[in-house]
Amino acid sequence: MKVKTKVDFHNRFDIYKNGEWIGKAENIVLDQMYTRICNFSTYFVNIHFGTGTGTTTPDRTTLFSYLGTKTAATEETIKALPTSSWTRKITLAPEEYVGETLTEVGIAYGSTASYLVTHALITDSEGNPIAISKTAIDLIEIYATVFIQLNNSAEVSFVECKFDATGFGNKLVDYFCGSSMSTIPMTIGYSGNVDGRVSTLAKLGEVAPTVTVDVANKKRSYYGRFSVDQGNERVSITEAGLEDILRFLPVTSQSVEDVAIGTGDGVTTIFNLPNGNISNLVVKKDGVEVSYAVHNDNAFVGSVPFSEYIDYNAEYAELQIAGWQCVEYEDFSISSSSGYKYSKVKESLNGKRMFGTFKGGYAYGTSKLYIYSSTDGINWSERKEVAANSSTYNNWTMDITYDDLYWRMNTSSYSPQHVYCIKIEEPIPTVELSNAPELDTVITASYDVPYFPKTDQYVLDITFELQFGEGV
Repeated sequence: MKVKTKVDFHNRFDIYKNGEWIGKAENIVLDQMYTRICNFSTYFVNIHFGTGTGTTTPDRTTLFSYLGTKTAATEETIKALPTSSWTRKITLAPEEYVGETLTEVGIAYGSTASYLVTHALITDSEGNPIAISKTAIDLIEIYATVFIQLNNSAEVSFVECKFDATGFGNKLVDYFCGSSMSTIPMTIGYSGNVDGRVSTLAKLGEVAPTVTVDVANKKRSYYGRFSVDQGNERVSITEAGLEDILRFLPVTSQSVEDVAIGTGDGVTTIFNLPNGNISNLVVKKDGVEVSYAVHNDNAFVGSVPFSEYIDYNAEYAELQIAGWQCVEYEDFSISSSSGYKYSKVKESLNGKRMFGTFKGGYAYGTSKLYIYSSTDGINWSERKEVAANSSTYNNWTMDITYDDLYWRMNTSSYSPQHVYCIKIEEPIPTVELSNAPELDTVITASYDVPYFPKTDQYVLDITFELQFGEGV
């Protein structure tokens, strides 16, 4: 699987003389910029200024006529999606550069003249080139703003919140706004919602990807392989991500071709399918299609968020918040003394399976999540206790064998507890053939599923490709 997404950036300058705006400059991004950002190296430390003119071209590494440079100071940082910005400035004091005329500017990754990464001629509001004279009474301020644009697509969603923190925290935006880039894990998970803020709400696997930098084509790629013994807890993988950067949630079905589901023994007619929620099923015996009947009475497969079962007209509908809704990273702190989170479902969940992920609030001690159900909303039975500390993600599962319509949860302390996306699994189907296949004949199945099938029969190869380019 290969996922491509585009990262656009732009640089604009605004020049003030004695407090009055007098000019601007719109950048051309130089080739040297991609050497820096494709490697996640520092790219904006100084603002260079000069006195030359000419036609800007991306192969340049210096101004036309370099005059000087200053280390920029940050004035404003705005982190948001789809557009973020980082504004920095330098000030030329009245006694500096007296008698010079400024015509060009650029940002650079250091004070050396050849460290330029953007280049622009100074213009007026209509885009006409101008020259700014510098006298002994002039204070000139040069502001440089870098704009970063991350646009979501039908399948790629850039994240806003770090996996373990509230507030904005996209690592890619952080980098373009001056932070260093830390290691980025590649993850797979099962939350399956497009609006979530974090990279993967409930992780089933994590690998350290191999990074390939292609400066000539302005891109950076991440490759990761999830082996046969990774990510098999939920059978279905509904998303993949670069943690704290982006999530990939496919909108198209994935095809599974000719998976062996059994071998004939002359007696057996029922065979297990490895996945559920399937469509376009074709069953073959030694490569020849055969007729079949489908039964849903076997194991389970990840299906939908618990919130989809909630009766929002009921008195206990407030449990749509704090963990159940599967919309975003949820962090809540409740205890038996401070109250529970309640809900009532529209129909019995008997025969289904509930699962989720819990992370505690203590570094060394153990926190607990409790789930209860009730037939009347008054008398409650404890159904599940899940323990975890702050460094553990506990993927838990609970078979439901009762018809209770009322549900509630609470945690063991006031310390923040992290509950990720509680979901309900449906049974995985079996297929029944009209006649028992002969001895040693191979039974295979082909079908489509709205997720990535993952069992110990599959590896999952994923490549994320960040394509950098100049925006507007």
